[in-house]
Amino acid sequence: MKLGYFVAAAVLLTPIPFAGMAQPAAALEETHVVVLKGNLRVISCCGFLGMGNGDETFPFWKQVGLTRSNQRAYLEITGCAGGEARGILEFRLRLNDSDKLFVRPTLLLYEGASCNSDDKDAEVYPYPTEVAANSGATVWEIGVFNNEFRSLDEVWANFTATHSLWP
Repeated sequence: MKLGYFVAAAVLLTPIPFAGMAQPAAALEETHVVVLKGNLRVISCCGFLGMGNGDETFPFWKQVGLTRSNQRAYLEITGCAGGEARGILEFRLRLNDSDKLFVRPTLLLYEGASCNSDDKDAEVYPYPTEVAANSGATVWEIGVFNNEFRSLDEVWANFTATHSLWP
């Protein structure tokens, strides 16, 4: 009988020495979900004999999650019109240590003999803007153009940014 109590006590007490060896459950890291949606419009105008003319709109929807351990992100939208004008909309996102999100868009216009040209004709860098969490959409409308002779190309972007927290 005493052997039965001894075995029962040994079985019940066995996990105790190993209790401190288990890893604590990791806390979920709060994720800041950023959604960017809008349109990039590229206009190629006034090419020789009408060649290279074009007006194209490129809708986009991008989502990214930022955390304390992953505080930065870069996103890019590119479009071409008329085979000669290329627009690039860049987004630099940064979550600071106070959990404030800043969005910095950049709009670039390249124009040349093809959409792969590296001849940058115009650019605009609006100031970084804070996008508050759970407060609705922040709206931008920005544009760039060149006014070279017979090359009145333009790039426009209108978009919103929303910032929500998960979980």
